[in-house]
Amino acid sequence: MVTVVEQGTASSLVTAGVQVGGKTGTAQLGTEPPRQHTWIMAFAGPPGEAHVALAVVVLNQTGGGATGSSIAGPVARTVLDAALALPPRQGR
Repeated sequence: MVTVVEQGTASSLVTAGVQVGGKTGTAQLGTEPPRQHTWIMAFAGPPGEAHVALAVVVLNQTGGGATGSSIAGPVARTVLDAALALPPRQGR
């Protein structure tokens, strides 16, 4: 999943100083006009210590160009940026 962020479809999640892994996906629904569900799953944190994990699913996208990378990726990036900006929690 780290390689998918560093070299593949989830490259929008690259964050300096943080290890991020992710996997994108698209499910074509076989409808006319074309519709698809898009998603991305990701984790992030210091190398070897993921502190954040998330899944973003966006349903019923129309048009042929909707992908997990283009639709769900920006949402995931916003959530990861916000979560990584929070101070670490103590004592769990």
